[in-house]
Amino acid sequence: MALQHFPVRAMTRTRQETTLGDIFELDYSEDPQPRYFNSKTRRQNGMKYRIPEHQRYPQWSSEQKNSLIDTVFRNYPMNGIVVSQHVEDNGIYYDLEDGQTRLSNLQGFFLNEYPFTLDDGTTMFYHELPRAEQRKFDSYRITLEILSDINEEGHDISEAFHRLQCGTPLKDKDLYWNRKDEYPLVKKAFTLINEPYWQSGYMNTVKGITDKHRNHLPDIVTLIYAIINYNLKKSSEERPSKRKTFWKCFRVQVPELKIEISDADNARIEKFMTYLNEIISDVYTELSPSTSPKEKVNKWCNLAHQTGMILYEWLENETADEAVMEAHQEKWVEMINLDRRSGGLMFKGKKTMWNGMTSTNKQNTADASIAARLERVNEFYDNRETTAATYSIIYNQNVDGEEEEEVEYVADSD
Repeated sequence: MALQHFPVRAMTRTRQETTLGDIFELDYSEDPQPRYFNSKTRRQNGMKYRIPEHQRYPQWSSEQKNSLIDTVFRNYPMNGIVVSQHVEDNGIYYDLEDGQTRLSNLQGFFLNEYPFTLDDGTTMFYHELPRAEQRKFDSYRITLEILSDINEEGHDISEAFHRLQCGTPLKDKDLYWNRKDEYPLVKKAFTLINEPYWQSGYMNTVKGITDKHRNHLPDIVTLIYAIINYNLKKSSEERPSKRKTFWKCFRVQVPELKIEISDADNARIEKFMTYLNEIISDVYTELSPSTSPKEKVNKWCNLAHQTGMILYEWLENETADEAVMEAHQEKWVEMINLDRRSGGLMFKGKKTMWNGMTSTNKQNTADASIAARLERVNEFYDNRETTAATYSIIYNQNVDGEEEEEVEYVADSD
């Protein structure tokens, strides 16, 4: 058995009993507010119990809230509350990972936001309760399951929360989204799409990056990650086949996602995007999208397509003189338009450009796979007829944008 791939513990779990009164304790201000938990301000500094950003607020009906309060007064058992333990300058605090909705609703009653309805229809706010009933509510005991020593290098605490809800791991788009206000490289994705050198129409971000439209967040973060980390990974890795700089995977990237972006790297990001935009502009100037009205022109953010190879080559030749970089741009304009005129050359249908390559190298975004595809493109570009004959590559040789003959075509499965 390959034990190196066996799951390792992502955290330590302990249990501790507390009471609602301990969690809802008020401060001593003129307008008393909870000291340890506030359902409105979430991660306010100084609070012992907080709500993390990846939590949402499900809406509970008045009947559900009343049933929950009734559970407390009857001393029925309640599922435990799961918290994650964190350390900051002011000491230890706890993020509510599971149970924050129940606590928020119970706290709402404690703060007199809505009343409790008794069996006979009588309604009473917390402050109207006899002191004995208030003490009964305050002393209700709950069990906290505390998650500590969290291995965030390989796991995200929000994934543990998600599995509590539905039993499946979070998708990468959600893992990135949950760190949008915390990790510099993820935060950069949100500012990058608003830069003048980011063409949203081609990068598929016309609707921005929102809770609903977050699918391309991993692509954008990975583009940033690759520009910043490719040379660092290349200089440190012993085996190039193990490098995954262009692979959109939160767990692979997470150590570097936390590092602040230097001014030099911000400038490099802008430099590459300007370089890429020149290619995009020339591509659609030379061969208008109207040539193929159904063509999707918004796939330039996908590193599994041409942008991955363009970026890889740019990083490999970043210090080359201007003539070299311009020659590369001319090559990509010609190759991409050749692909656009041909039914199954590189990115649709049979993708005959990759004939004879391993299935991994045909589609994987590991560094070695992108390098293999780039090598094939360069081989074809330098010696088209011989390479096409060797690998049975099918393409449209007519340069005016109109097909000379039918090319066998299979619909894109992406």
